[in-house]
Amino acid sequence: MYNLSVSPRRSDVQRARAARIVLGGFLALFVGAFVVSAIDGRRVVEAFWEERAEQRYLKVWQRQASDVTWKECREQPDLCPGKFVVWEVSRPGGVTCFEGNCSQRIVWTNEEQVPATHGGGMIAVARIVAVEPNHLLLVFLGSPQASYGGTTQAGPAGR
Repeated sequence: MYNLSVSPRRSDVQRARAARIVLGGFLALFVGAFVVSAIDGRRVVEAFWEERAEQRYLKVWQRQASDVTWKECREQPDLCPGKFVVWEVSRPGGVTCFEGNCSQRIVWTNEEQVPATHGGGMIAVARIVAVEPNHLLLVFLGSPQASYGGTTQAGPAGR
């Protein structure tokens, strides 16, 4: 008589074991990702929508921007406070200059939120607060060139 029971070869057993280990690893990764998203998912979704809202604010501020220049604000101080502007600024040595001219200084009310330009310039979206004797005082609202989404936490009115 023939023995009809077929015993699996050793290599087949090893392949099956390897397949179970790989599948178990994928399942563990999936479960881990699910647990993390369940625990922290709300914060991830809130951060996504917050960044989207900030980007929309930046676009609104850009559309509301006036065409006034630094020089026009100095010549007509009552014309500029409260206006939104989109200006090219540079920041050599921590001093902010209008269009690279450091005799036309800008001081920010929220200096800590203004990104470094590393020797170059950037487009700044801002709101003019006041015209001071030696500089213009502005609130930095964001930059379309910024890698972090472009805006600060200033809110819709540029507070």
